Amino acid sequence: MTTFLFLKPLDVLYFRGNEAFGDTGQHGEALMPPWPSVFSGALRSAILASDPQIHLGFFTEKTREDDVPSPTMRQVIGTPRKPGSFRVNFVALGTEREVFVPAPADLLVWEEEGSGGRKVVKTVRRLVPVARSELTLGREHSEGLPFSFPRELSHVFIGRLPRGKPGSGWWLKQKALETYLRGETPEPADLIHSAELWSADFRLGIARSRESYTAEEGRIYTAVAIALKPDLGFVVGVEGVEASLLPLGSVVRLGGDGRGAEVRRWQGELPEINPPAEGWLALCVTPCISPLGWLPPLPTSWAGPQGNGGPRLLACRVARPQVVSGWDLAAHQPKPAQPAIPQGSVFCFRGPVPARQPFMAGLEAWLAWEKDPKPAEYVWRQRLAEGFNLTLIGVWPKHN
Repeated sequence: MTTFLFLKPLDVLYFRGNEAFGDTGQHGEALMPPWPSVFSGALRSAILASDPQIHLGFFTEKTREDDVPSPTMRQVIGTPRKPGSFRVNFVALGTEREVFVPAPADLLVWEEEGSGGRKVVKTVRRLVPVARSELTLGREHSEGLPFSFPRELSHVFIGRLPRGKPGSGWWLKQKALETYLRGETPEPADLIHSAELWSADFRLGIARSRESYTAEEGRIYTAVAIALKPDLGFVVGVEGVEASLLPLGSVVRLGGDGRGAEVRRWQGELPEINPPAEGWLALCVTPCISPLGWLPPLPTSWAGPQGNGGPRLLACRVARPQVVSGWDLAAHQPKPAQPAIPQGSVFCFRGPVPARQPFMAGLEAWLAWEKDPKPAEYVWRQRLAEGFNLTLIGVWPKHN
């Protein structure tokens, strides 16, 4: 059972990415939206700290299950190398009643600049899967395009498009998300730009000596903090933990420098779409870690690209690739850098619709099959517990 939480920041937040930070004169960029591990770490730490039997200083990568004195924590949190039942299964920016997600990769938005700010001219979702082997239209629009994937369908824009380059930084409001998952094109009024959701707060700081606790000469740096607009926060779904263990009504340390965020129950509802087996899609709402590169990990019972039974991956549109890493507090070292399929990527399938998160199930199946996964298996299992590989299920784009 999923419990949905609303984390309301009490201050600006520091979300750092992969770039090095700490030397004299360096600039710390912000990563927005942050990785789901930010919220997993905040909630796991709060749950552990609430148990008087747990000493956080001894909770390290060498901790074994027998070293955890509390049976409840042993089951729910586990250890850094072997996570328990606790898992983040949804993350999004939002308010207490709705969510916002970045515009999917198969949705282009044209905009114009005016005195009143940005105005959406037109949204286009004509990335219609076209069956090349069946329709002349498919040959006409996708013949000669290079592909690295043996596919039957292609994402192709059809029709007259506005001039100029599509805009960036657009997000779907919840109404637009529901429209998108039904296979329809969202209305421009149901989109919102990131500038209306948060702003960058540039900060100047100076490093402090760990010995004297005074400012170190010449160690000046700059960093970017994220200032969310009023009423905004993060909607986080968790499973594998009783609600009584969650820090509801209290404050957790969120992101760099441990800035506070209040934890409440989320009052909204996510859209529920029941797509047909003839055509459904998986929209990545968090980065997807995969041992197959750009191809998501699929359950072993699935057909894969060539197809021999079960759901078949027929088309996709993958956004610009990214790399995820982070700092491992338990091991006091960086986590391995892993390539990831970015959020907003879209994968189209035909076949039975999965009952649970398909790319999570696929990575679990790969871990069970692979005898010596690289990097170490525990890193992949941590990623699953942290909320990577999450998707929303919808309907294929409808032909216009």
